[in-house]
Amino acid sequence: MRDLIAFIPAKPGKKFLWIILSLFCVILLRNSWLSDDCYITMRSVFNFTHGYGPVFNVGERVQSFTHPLWMLLISIIYKITKETFFSLQFLSIGVSMLAAYFIAFKILRAEWKAVAAIGILCLSKSFIDYNSSGLENCLTHLLLAGFLWIWLSQTRENKLFWLSLIAAFAVVNRMDTLLLLLPALTVEWLRKPSFKAVLQVSLGFLPLLVWISFAIIYYGFIFPNTAYSKLNTGIPAGETWQQGFFYFLNSLELDPITLILIIGAIVFVFFSSQQRKSNWPIALGMLIYLVYVMKAGGDFMSGRFLSATVMISVILIAQSIERKFLHLAFLGALIFFGLLSPGFPLLTRPANEQTFKLSVDTRGIADEKSFWESRGSLMKASRLSPLLQAEKYLASHQNPVDKPSVELIGPVGLEGYKLGPSTVLIDYVGLVDPLLARLPTLYDPGWRIGHFNRVVPRGYVNSVAAGENQFE
Repeated sequence: MRDLIAFIPAKPGKKFLWIILSLFCVILLRNSWLSDDCYITMRSVFNFTHGYGPVFNVGERVQSFTHPLWMLLISIIYKITKETFFSLQFLSIGVSMLAAYFIAFKILRAEWKAVAAIGILCLSKSFIDYNSSGLENCLTHLLLAGFLWIWLSQTRENKLFWLSLIAAFAVVNRMDTLLLLLPALTVEWLRKPSFKAVLQVSLGFLPLLVWISFAIIYYGFIFPNTAYSKLNTGIPAGETWQQGFFYFLNSLELDPITLILIIGAIVFVFFSSQQRKSNWPIALGMLIYLVYVMKAGGDFMSGRFLSATVMISVILIAQSIERKFLHLAFLGALIFFGLLSPGFPLLTRPANEQTFKLSVDTRGIADEKSFWESRGSLMKASRLSPLLQAEKYLASHQNPVDKPSVELIGPVGLEGYKLGPSTVLIDYVGLVDPLLARLPTLYDPGWRIGHFNRVVPRGYVNSVAAGENQFE
C-alpha cells in the first residue's frame, strides 16, 4: 500500500486536476434535470424578455422568484436562445464547472487536496442534484467559492471590500445566504474597525442596495412573495421545528455522505485549535444557517438547502489536511460508504413515476429528481418529453389578450409556464399571489412543507377576471 501511495506524485499538476474536473462534468451531465419550481422563474423570465416586466402575471407587480441574480442571468441566456430546456441545464453545468475550477485552482491550489475535494463533491447527492435542476444553487456555489477564495487569502488587498461585494451578489442571488456569510464579514470588519472599513462594506454592498431599492419601488416589498407564503403559515412553531428535524433525517437516509461531511466539518473546525483560529466564523455561519433551515421546517425537496454547506465543508476539510495518504484514504472511505447510499450520484437509478411515489416519505419530503428526470432529464430527453412539449404549447399562448382567462390552480411551475401570459393564474398555495400569501392557511394535521393551502375569499377569482371588486 505504501508503495502504491509513493508511486502517486505528491503534486498531481494540471493533468490530474483536469481529469477529475472532466469526471465531475460527466457526472453533472448524467444527473442533469429540471425541477418544477424552476418554471415559476421561467414564466417571469418569459414575461421579462418579452417586455411585460419581471412578473408572473402580466400587469401584476409580484416577485414570484427567490433568486433575482439567477433570474437575470437566465433572462440574458433566454433572450439569446429563446429556449428553456437545454439552455437552463447547460447554463447550470457551465456555472457549476466554473465553481469547481475555483475550488481546484484558486482555493486548494492544484494539489492532491483539490483532487480529493472535487472527488468527494461528486459523491454528494445534494451537491450534484442541485447543481442542475434550474434553480439558483449552482450560482450560490460559485459565489461562495469566490468568497472562500478571498477569505482564505491572507494578504489580499482591500479584502473586506471584496468579501462584501461577493456577499452582496450572493444575497441578491438568494437572501438567506447572508446567514452563512455574516459571521465572517463581521469578524473581518472587527479586525480593523475604521471609517475605511465602513466605506469598503458600504461600497461592497451597493449591488444589494440597488436591488432592494428596485424591489421596494417596483414590487412594493423587499422580500419575494414566496417568503410571505412559506413563513406566514400559522403552523405551530413546535411542528415546524419537528419538520425541520425530519428534513435532516431524510437527508441522512437518502444522502448520508452530505450530512456527515457537514457535521464533521463543523466539529473539526471548532475542536481543532489551528482551524478554530482562522475558520470558526465560516463554521459558525454554517451552524446558524442549518438552525434557520430547521426552524423554517426544511423544504419539500430533499437536500436542496444542504448543497451550499456541504461544498463549504469539503473545502474546509480538504484545505486543512496536508498528508496525501489521508486525502486518498478519506476519498476511498467515502466512495465505499456511498455505495451503500440509495442516492449515490455515481449509480444509475430508474426514473419513473413509481420511483417518485416511493421517494416521497411520510413527512412529505421528496427526492424530486427521481420524478422529474423521467419527464425530461438531459440524458433521457426525447422529442415527446413533457418539458420539451411545454415549449410548443407555450408558443400558442405567448401573447397577452384584452381579457385573459383566469385559473385557480395549485402547482404553478410547469403548468403555469405552459399557459403563458394569455392566462392569469391564481395560486391557492399563495406562492405567486400577493393576497393569498398574506391570508390564513387551512390547517391540516398532515400539512406538507412549502405547500400551505389558503382560504380563497369568495368572489376573488371573479374580481380578478372582471377587473373590479366582486368580493362577497
